[in-house]
Amino acid sequence: MSIIFNKLSRRQFLVGSGELALALPLLPSLLTSTANAQVNLVPQRIAFFNFGHCLPESKWINPSVATRDVGVDGAKEAVLSALNPGSWGSPISASLSNPIFERLRAKGHISVVRGIDNMIHSGHGAQYLSGSSQRVDQWNPLPFPSIDTVFESSATLYPSSTPSNVKKVIRLDHGDIESSYKKVGGQIVPVPGYAGPVQIFKDLFSNLGGAPASEVDSSIKLKKSILNRVHMSYLSAKSSRRISSDDKNRLEEHMSLISDLEKKISSSALVSTTASCVKPAAPTSDGNYQEINTLSLQLMALAVKCGLSKVFVTDFEGHIGSGISGLPKNVSFHNGIIHNNEGQNYSEAQINDYYMVWMKWHFDLIATNFLSSLDVEEGTSGRTYLDNMLSAVLTEGGVDTSPGNHTCFDFQPILFGTMGGSLKGDRYTVLPTKTEQVYQHIYKYRVPYNSLLITFLEAMKIPKSEYTVLTNGKGYGIYKAGQFGEVEMPEYTKYFGHRFYSPISEILKT
Repeated sequence: MSIIFNKLSRRQFLVGSGELALALPLLPSLLTSTANAQVNLVPQRIAFFNFGHCLPESKWINPSVATRDVGVDGAKEAVLSALNPGSWGSPISASLSNPIFERLRAKGHISVVRGIDNMIHSGHGAQYLSGSSQRVDQWNPLPFPSIDTVFESSATLYPSSTPSNVKKVIRLDHGDIESSYKKVGGQIVPVPGYAGPVQIFKDLFSNLGGAPASEVDSSIKLKKSILNRVHMSYLSAKSSRRISSDDKNRLEEHMSLISDLEKKISSSALVSTTASCVKPAAPTSDGNYQEINTLSLQLMALAVKCGLSKVFVTDFEGHIGSGISGLPKNVSFHNGIIHNNEGQNYSEAQINDYYMVWMKWHFDLIATNFLSSLDVEEGTSGRTYLDNMLSAVLTEGGVDTSPGNHTCFDFQPILFGTMGGSLKGDRYTVLPTKTEQVYQHIYKYRVPYNSLLITFLEAMKIPKSEYTVLTNGKGYGIYKAGQFGEVEMPEYTKYFGHRFYSPISEILKT
C-alpha cells in the first residue's frame, strides 16, 4: 500500500497551525509577571505637579504606622486605605478631601512614599533633583538634563513614527524659574514652558478639526492582528479533512483557551486613545493665576484623551498671588508667608496652617480640572485613564519643621495611579533611614532622590541606554560627592551606595 501526500494541503495546514503555535507565546497573558511588565499593554504617560517647599512633618502621616517589612534594607509599609478611614492619621488628608481623591484611595490608586534625600547639597541653594525633578538647580545648573527632557528625547517613548501634531512634553510654568533643562552640545540650557492656555491651545488643538488626533500608541492594532491571524488559522485547520476528530476536539479546547486569553487582553489592553477626544473652545486670554491653571490643566487632560502627549509638567508658583480664600490679603504667599519676610511676623503654626490652605486649594484645582476628567474608562479597556498612567505630586524641598526652609531631606511624594500596574498602589512606604550622632549633632541619611527618578524612568519603560549616557552606563543623576564642589557626604556611600543607580524596589510591583 502506498501513502500519497497532498503536499500543498499539508504545507497549508502546517503554515496555518504554525501561525497558531507561534502566535500564542506573544500573548501577554501567557508571560510571567516580569516579562509581562515589558509588554506595552498600557501607553506610558506621566504627569508631574511640582510645589515649592513642603508640608511640615507634623502635617504628614506618622511613620510609625508603617509596620510591615518590605525589601531588604529595613523599609516599612502600611496599606494606605487601612489607615484611619477619612483621616489617614494625618492632617494631609484635609488637603486630599476632594471626592476624586477618595475614589482613587478606595480603588487603591494612591500611594505615599516617605524618606528620600537629595544627596548633592543641603540647605538653601541646594541642587534640586526634585519636583518632577525637572529642576536641577535654579542658580547654577549642573551638567545633567532634567528627567522630562529625557522622556522628550526617548526614541522608545516617541519613535520616529510619532505623529507631528504630538507635543512630547507639555510644560506649564509661571515665569519665575525654569525647572526643565536639556543638554545642547556641552551645555545645559533651560527649557521654557507655557505661560498659559492660549498657546497650549494653538499648538495642540487649533488644527485638530472635527476628527480625533492620531494615536500616540497604536500597538493594540498589532495585538488585534495577532488574534485575527490565530482565528483564521484555526478556521483553516478545523476545515481540513486530514485531522482526526480527536485533534479537532483538542483544537476546540485550544481555541477555548485563546478565547479566555482574548477576554483578558480586552480587559487590560487599550483600544484607541482618541475615543474621548473632542476639540475644546479656544481660550480668549490666559487670565489670572487661577484661570491659567484651570484652563491649562483641562487642556492637559484633553491632550491625554487625544493622544497628543505622554508627559505633563506643572509648576505651581508661590510668588504669584492667587486670591486663595483663607490666606491673608495683599501678601505674597512665598515671600510673605513661607519666608515671613514682609514684616508680618507670622507664627510657625500660622505659616504651617496657611501652607495647608494653599496646598488644598491647588490639590482641588488638580482634582477638578485634571484627575476628574481622566477618571473615566479609556476605550473599552475596563480601566480609566488614571489607572493607565502615573500622576506625581512632588516638592522642591523635603519635610522640615517649617515649610520655609529649603531643605532637601526626607521628600514625601504622593503618587496617583500605578502606570497600569507597574507600581504598587494603596501603600504608605517608609524607606530606610540610617542615623549617626557626632557629638551633639544627629545626622540622618536616606535613599537618594535619584532612585525615585529612575523608578519613574523604569515605569515609563525607558531603556537604560537612553538615560545612562551621562553616567557611563550606570544610571540617572549625579551621585559622586565632591564632584561639583558640594560638601562631601561619604556616609551616603557607606549606607546607600548600592542603591545609587537602582529604582526604589519597595514600590515597584514584581
